[in-house]
Amino acid sequence: MEVLYRFFDSEDKLLYVGISSNWQQRLKQHYKDSEFYWETVRITLEHYDRREDVEAAEIKAIRSEGPKYNKAYNPNFEDATKHLTRLKYWVYSDLIPDAKHVGVIEELRSLYLLDTDWEKKTAGPISYYLLEMLPVWANKYDVDCSDCINAWHSQQIITWAESFKGKKCR
Repeated sequence: MEVLYRFFDSEDKLLYVGISSNWQQRLKQHYKDSEFYWETVRITLEHYDRREDVEAAEIKAIRSEGPKYNKAYNPNFEDATKHLTRLKYWVYSDLIPDAKHVGVIEELRSLYLLDTDWEKKTAGPISYYLLEMLPVWANKYDVDCSDCINAWHSQQIITWAESFKGKKCR
C-alpha cells in the first residue's frame, strides 16, 4: 500500500507533501531530520494501490498546492541564492519589484545609497540588512514575507552575513 502524506501548520498552510510505502517509518525520519516537522500540527494520509498512481498524485499536489518546503516539482520554491539575486537586481536597477517586495526594496535602496562601503556586486550587505530588518519591514508594510524570511534564514545567507555583523543600519 502506497501513501501520499501532507504536513500542515497551525494556520492550516501546507508545509510538505511526500510519498512512502512505509509511511510510519517515513514520518519517524521526518521527526528526526526535517526542519518543518516542528511546525506540523496535522498530517493527512491518502492511500493508493500502485506506486505510479501515488507518484503522479504527489507531483500534482506539489505543483498545484505549493507546499512551503518541497523543492522538487514546486514552481513556487525559490532557494536563497535565487531570491538574493532577484532582490539584488531590484536594488541595483530601476526595475519595479513585485508588489510584495516594494517596501523592502525601497528600504534596501535607501540603505544602499547611504552606505559607502556597500559595493554593487556584494551579496553580504543585502543579506545582513535583511536578516536584521526584514521582520521590522514586514510589519511596517503589513506584508507576509515568510518566503523571504525562510530564504534569509538559510545557513548560506547567515554565513554570508556574518562578516557584516559589526555594521549598523543607518
